[in-house]
Amino acid sequence: MFSQSKTRLYVKHDGRVFESILQDPNDHFTKLVCEGTTAIGATAQGHVYICSKTTKPELIESCQEFKEDTTKIKFLLAGFYHFIVIKESNRVYAAGDQNYVGGIIEAEEGDRNYLRRVNTAMIKGTITHAACGTYSTVVVADETKVYVNGKLGKNTNQFERLQFNKQVSRISAGYDHMIIMCKDGTVYGLGTNGYKQLLDIDHQVHDSLVQLIPPFTHVLDCTAIRLSHITCWVTPTVVHVYGYFGDLGRQMLNFGAITQNGSHHVTIDREKLGNDFNISGAYTSLTFFDKKHRKLIGGGGSSNLKEFSKLDLIDEMFAKALDKQSLYDNLDDTLLDVSIGSDIVALLIGYDFDKVGSFTKKNLLKMCHRCTGSNDDSNSIVPFSDVYLNF
Repeated sequence: MFSQSKTRLYVKHDGRVFESILQDPNDHFTKLVCEGTTAIGATAQGHVYICSKTTKPELIESCQEFKEDTTKIKFLLAGFYHFIVIKESNRVYAAGDQNYVGGIIEAEEGDRNYLRRVNTAMIKGTITHAACGTYSTVVVADETKVYVNGKLGKNTNQFERLQFNKQVSRISAGYDHMIIMCKDGTVYGLGTNGYKQLLDIDHQVHDSLVQLIPPFTHVLDCTAIRLSHITCWVTPTVVHVYGYFGDLGRQMLNFGAITQNGSHHVTIDREKLGNDFNISGAYTSLTFFDKKHRKLIGGGGSSNLKEFSKLDLIDEMFAKALDKQSLYDNLDDTLLDVSIGSDIVALLIGYDFDKVGSFTKKNLLKMCHRCTGSNDDSNSIVPFSDVYLNF
């Protein structure tokens, strides 16, 4: 039987490590993101909190439209000075310092931590993907239409649509560059390229999307690291890391990475990272979560991650400081998310109900197909003894 444990949000900030505890026992955190110096958490009931000051999260005030919008939070995103909430209603809400993020937040008096409705009249379709750069916000509508606001290659004061119409699989943004991974396996980039974060293309700045063709094959994934000049390319055998590393470069070499063609490209053997992993980071910090062994390894030049090593950062940075043997309450728990800012690291730990629920729904559909004799379009799990039913 699956665990019914609640999620738990842990924060390391300003020399302190603590668990951010909701006062409502019937609510729990579902999403997490860090601005430059602030951790933001969203809950199952649709509330948004600042979680980086004390163990008691601070509820973020919002406009009446947000309060009346009862749909679930679909995306929780952040740049350095702003954060974005996108709900399943397709409405976009933002908070932060309007001086740094284009026109997405209008100049108004009041607290910067106040969620306001964003004008998205120019966005045609349902928002399917979204990301924030340091000073920008990017959304994709209907999996093909890409809109950019803020500083990303150029400055825009409202959402502008880019010339692009391919099916998007993943979108990510760094300090001033963006990566789009398409469903057909092609990769496109936009923004600055001073540190080869967009590979060896000729120009330093691209204000339109350009296809990126790496000098290696079999690309499985490509991600721009949040708030950074770093891009990671994943292949079956290695991870290619391009960009500006700072002290992270030395740390990766000590970890066993190999420098390739200059100081802005290193490769890391996937076996060192656990083969099945999630990548995250910010600035000159980079982490890999080994899903099988539930270990977070990494390092960086920020004040948070001092040395790239095989040591589990969850234990070294959090569990020991909290006098706990482990942050995992039971075997069903995992790291749901990790987010890093300039001087802050936050973890969301618990049981992944959404993932298991989605898996269960898909498998039930396969079972139905198997029962009716139709193609279940699957090469994995199915069913209670291959589903033999008697009527």
